Parts: sequence; C-alpha cells; structure tokens
Amino acid sequence: MKVLPQPLRDSFDAIATLFFSSRSVRTWKQLTKLAGLRDQGILTEDEFAAKKAELLARF
Repeated sequence: MKVLPQPLRDSFDAIATLFFSSRSVRTWKQLTKLAGLRDQGILTEDEFAAKKAELLARF
C-alpha cells in the first residue's frame, strides 16, 4: 500500500474536515428549522421524526 506524502495528506485532511463540517452545519440548521415547525404545530411529531431520521441517514 502506498502512503501519500505528508503535504498531500494534510491537504486531504483539511478538505475532508471542511466538507464534513459544512455538512454538519447544514444538517444542524435543517433539524433546527424542522424542530421550529414542529413546535409551531406545522409538523406533527411523527412527521418531524421521519424527516429527522431521513436527514441523519444521509449523514
């Protein structure tokens, strides 16, 4: 198995961290928005739980 040179590994790690961090933030924002809709009575608890499970499954 080949090992990547350190600068390339560092770059890959930075890109992966950025990608996963932004994805986490988007998911968190979507969950917060859904929770607000649930709290306002726009979504039922079951609808909220289903959408939450769908979002977390993509994560």
